[in-house]
Amino acid sequence: MLFLFAILIVCFCGCKERNNNDSAYTQHEIETLHLENTKLMPIVSDSIVTVDLNPFLGNKMFDFGNLVKNVSIVPLETTDKSLISNIYKIIVSENHIYVFDDFKGGGVAIFSRSGTFVKRLSHGGGPGEITMLHDIAYDRNTRRLLVYQHPFLLFYTSTGDYIEQVKLPFGFYNFIVLPTGYLFKTLDGYGNEHLRDKKNFTVLVTNKDFALECVGLPTVHMEANYGGYSYLYENEGCIGITNNNNDTIFHYNDSLHRLDAIYVMDYKDKKAPMNYWNLQGRDFSMKVSQNDYYYYIGEYLETTSCQAFFLRNDYRRMRTVVYRNKNTGKLVGGSEAHFNPREIPAIAFPTGTYKDYFVSVHYPNRSDSLLLNSSKLTLKDKKMMLKLKEDDNPVLVLFQIEMP
Repeated sequence: MLFLFAILIVCFCGCKERNNNDSAYTQHEIETLHLENTKLMPIVSDSIVTVDLNPFLGNKMFDFGNLVKNVSIVPLETTDKSLISNIYKIIVSENHIYVFDDFKGGGVAIFSRSGTFVKRLSHGGGPGEITMLHDIAYDRNTRRLLVYQHPFLLFYTSTGDYIEQVKLPFGFYNFIVLPTGYLFKTLDGYGNEHLRDKKNFTVLVTNKDFALECVGLPTVHMEANYGGYSYLYENEGCIGITNNNNDTIFHYNDSLHRLDAIYVMDYKDKKAPMNYWNLQGRDFSMKVSQNDYYYYIGEYLETTSCQAFFLRNDYRRMRTVVYRNKNTGKLVGGSEAHFNPREIPAIAFPTGTYKDYFVSVHYPNRSDSLLLNSSKLTLKDKKMMLKLKEDDNPVLVLFQIEMP
């Protein structure tokens, strides 16, 4: 994903009447949570797997080109209305592609699966219009697009027609749609004081009416609260949950309402000291840029057969990606991907997933002409690539990884 570093400040606005605790929510809104019935999710670590990333640290080149198979190109149509800014998140469905970018402080552009521009959600203060967004999600059962604009969830059809908005009685950062409700990821308890003893949990699960059913994963306070734009990763029913500077990756078990600690990353040879995270954001940035350490901001991707783990190193000005075969445990990765530019574009650091495919973003450039004789691209895809100009919208590249 194209993650932007930022100090994450969640500002919760006051509204309507306030209760005695000076909450931003009315007493009635708080009562709809049914806090008395909320349960604590257990964390199970019986089957946790340690992923040793130490051999892949440093200036490591890896043979990425030979891992790639089944490459598919999706150019996002370029029009005056469809121009894409810095991308925060990409959701690929059976029929559409949803791009959450930083257009006007946070916007959503909708394309067909073939890349044809459909619609950009309108900005403004009217019904169905958006201003500043925190996250988007897609409900694959109802085929609805959901947009989070604190304190509201806005619902749209798959093609971007406005349906309704619902005010939520708590704040959060990311969310995904569950078969029977929603899963929300917070960063800390700030703004959610009305949740009482539940306020310091970062995973909230509700039913479809947003009554709080269970909570889990306690907050770990850090002054340097850096991160990407998502800590939730959903693909084919598999829900991954990550945390800033927490080397454990969790799966949410929807049927049992529990958190399974599945993977823990080991990079102890070069891990940034814990006390760095007690520094203010600017001091943290200075420390990690002046010392040869790696740190984790929650970037992680998982297909049905493979995973991708990401680390940051500001001293070396690099990211490291390590792919893992989920069946064999085989690891391949590094900071520099070797590939033949006559076969595939630069796609080694993907931004999303779709079923068994990783999704990367490629920006058209002159070297795309080298792909004319590629054995991994279809003739149709090669022709599309040759038509693109450098100022066109980015291209999505869907690819599979084949590892021994």
